[in-house]
Amino acid sequence: MTVTKMHARVLCAMAGVLLAGQSLVQADEPTRLVEVQVRTDRSQSQMDILQIKKAQAQLLQLGFDVSRCGHHPAEGIFRLELSPDEDLRVLRDNGFDVLDDPATTGLRGQLIETDYFDPSEISTMLDQIALDHPGITQVFTIGTTFEGRTIRAIEISNNPGVAEDKPAIQFNAQHHAREVATSHVVMDLINQLTDQYGIDPTLTALVDNYKTVCVPMVNLDGVQFVFDADNLWRKNRRLNTSCPGCGGTGVDPNRNYPYLWGPGCGSSGSCCSLIYRGPSSASEQEIQAMMGLQDQYRFVIATSYHASGRFIDYPYACSDGSPAGQMPEHGIIHEMMNAMATAISNVDGVTYTAF
Repeated sequence: MTVTKMHARVLCAMAGVLLAGQSLVQADEPTRLVEVQVRTDRSQSQMDILQIKKAQAQLLQLGFDVSRCGHHPAEGIFRLELSPDEDLRVLRDNGFDVLDDPATTGLRGQLIETDYFDPSEISTMLDQIALDHPGITQVFTIGTTFEGRTIRAIEISNNPGVAEDKPAIQFNAQHHAREVATSHVVMDLINQLTDQYGIDPTLTALVDNYKTVCVPMVNLDGVQFVFDADNLWRKNRRLNTSCPGCGGTGVDPNRNYPYLWGPGCGSSGSCCSLIYRGPSSASEQEIQAMMGLQDQYRFVIATSYHASGRFIDYPYACSDGSPAGQMPEHGIIHEMMNAMATAISNVDGVTYTAF
């Protein structure tokens, strides 16, 4: 099956979000998206990893939500989502230049471009791929969301559904609801592996020698809300009943995993925050489903696609970047990530940073 909607061109690219301009429901909490740049010696062409992390830590210390969404991290540019009462002078007084400050309403209240996939379309496409390629695919359920939607995955191998001593790899997208381009990347990957099986020798070997498992959409409730009401919705749709003053809905699924769950590393304990990590680690049904999938397959590597940033994150990205904070396989991962960045640049001419 070939995707007939907007095609994600680069397998390993974290694409930006395109929004169209028709009015929808206005959000309860209007925000604005602001791009800021670290004020440094402009003769320095790029910031190194330690400088990037220092700038992120400074923004957190100043009380701003930093969700690792640096638009151009190598150039020290970060994108923040601010509430109306947050003062830009604080940023300027602490060494950040404000590059872009849209109107207070930001881009909220606009309509998502209909060429992006909603949850029902993803489910329909997975079913069709399984019908088209029954010998190398199996679609299965890994869990349900807070609102009862089914989280589905697809295994691609020459013995799908059969336990084998083969390395397993995982690709997933849309932990964050508004990053609507990312499901296209994973669907493109699925179609490349299935449509080219028996045609392209390299892709055929990948299917024969590995178990590839893809979850094109993790946060289905949030994505549906993006299409129905708020195109900048980020979190899931959990109801936080003990959260007064801000509606109390949603947890950032990507900050709910148990590893280093807690204060720091770009998460918040406030349920009003865009980067609220949840009441406890692995409290969210979406994350429980992803953890169960990992326990089942014991993946040797997993790639999670996000949008709004031109960077590729290292595993253990919460560390300070020093050798002591790096994973044992850092050399191999470093080579792989930089190869991904080079591949993106070779196709699209866009510079991505591994950090």
